[in-house]
Amino acid sequence: MSIRQTLLHVPTFPDPVAAPLLEGAVRIAALLGSALTVQVPQLDSDPSTFRPMMGGFVADYMQVMAEIAADSEKNAAQACEKLTRLCTERKVALDLRRSLTRLDVPVRDLVDLARLHDLTIMPAPGPGTLGYGLIHAAIFRSGRPVLFLPAGRLLARPGRVVVGWDFSREAARALKDALPLLTLADEIHFVTVTDEKDISTTAADADLEKFMRAHGLSFTLHRTERRSATVAACLFGRAEEIGADLLVMGAYGHSRLSEFILGGATLGVLNEPPLPLLLSH
Repeated sequence: MSIRQTLLHVPTFPDPVAAPLLEGAVRIAALLGSALTVQVPQLDSDPSTFRPMMGGFVADYMQVMAEIAADSEKNAAQACEKLTRLCTERKVALDLRRSLTRLDVPVRDLVDLARLHDLTIMPAPGPGTLGYGLIHAAIFRSGRPVLFLPAGRLLARPGRVVVGWDFSREAARALKDALPLLTLADEIHFVTVTDEKDISTTAADADLEKFMRAHGLSFTLHRTERRSATVAACLFGRAEEIGADLLVMGAYGHSRLSEFILGGATLGVLNEPPLPLLLSH
């Protein structure tokens, strides 16, 4: 598998996107030899598109929304200008998709485009995240891996990579999807949390080694006990000890009728991750 088409989602409200997200996405595309499609949803300034608040509009609501829309337009223009310059410098083919949207960015716009790309890049959730609807959709409905980049962490290259490994289908999918990035790494570390759930397997460590060797890769296997810590804390702690640039893991969810709800470990790592995070379902 190779990554030839990468999709970057750039939010423009309520705050401008962090510069490291833009630079990190362009660098990753350049390292992979991938073209970059950028989705830039800009809040529509037409008052008829503003969603009424419960009980109607408050006195200053229209003015507040107009100001947010103006900021969104400015943020979109700045992001497009910076991305054009970065892609020109690094010789990355760029396809800018700037469009008008409502306050609740339509999920389908992201999902439909993500399905026709090999990798989706999004800002990691933080205090200013409006909701997890787009995040859920990207993870569970696109059929593609999602790379989350924290606001203050530039992913220049995946020098050291930690792979969360529990022998599950989700972990196997994440490992396969991450191979193009793993081939760029200097060190690969598999981390298994041994006392979190039943992780029995009929496969041996030698089988994992055989798979990785077939792709020209070597790795170090770590086993750690969760004890009273969360799985997320264990993975982040080991990643910090290793000095990892990227964490790769399977995304887990629980189906409730037609929706997927993030599993505990997945939700834990998505809560302001301290390093770039690749999730795959």
